Amino acid sequence: VSLCNKKEIKLNVNDENIGLIGNIKKLTELAKGEYIWYVGDDDELKSGILKKVYDIISQYDIGHLFINHSASRDGKIINGRLYDGVGGYYSDGLKMFHELTEKSFSNLGVQMFITANIFYRECIIEADLLADNISENDNLALPLGYALFASEKPGYIVDEVMINNDWTETSWSDKSILVHCRDMFAICDKFSTYMQ
Repeated sequence: VSLCNKKEIKLNVNDENIGLIGNIKKLTELAKGEYIWYVGDDDELKSGILKKVYDIISQYDIGHLFINHSASRDGKIINGRLYDGVGGYYSDGLKMFHELTEKSFSNLGVQMFITANIFYRECIIEADLLADNISENDNLALPLGYALFASEKPGYIVDEVMINNDWTETSWSDKSILVHCRDMFAICDKFSTYMQ
């Protein structure tokens, strides 16, 4: 069964590099569907992932769908499973947020890997209103804020590894110390204050 037969899929390619946050905001602006999935062009999607995603979002009313993934560098797998917890439906989205944090190789980082996270569009729009002044130079952790907003709804974790994240020079992984030491705390502080 082809997903293309069920939903219209559009591809947008920018004329110039507008950066990670610029791309995220552009896609959010262009997206008209119920869910938004930001997919990096250097990430490998495994066979069957589109059907799995479609089946889950058709069956469940969720704010966040997380898909387990591996990480590679220079064609070699360096971590075969970044999330090592229990998959399935979470009626409490905040519990899922904490589960992902506690049982993940890179803690909060798995919720910032854009290709592994699909969000309910209305959660993203609400989060973007708060994040209008955040630029890529200021904060690469914006997707973590999306996960926080989406945690107000139920969530779903696909524990099967269905994506490979290739850590290349185009990835923010080369800035991981800056992202983990500065950006994650800033985004959590900004968004959690608003959500209280």
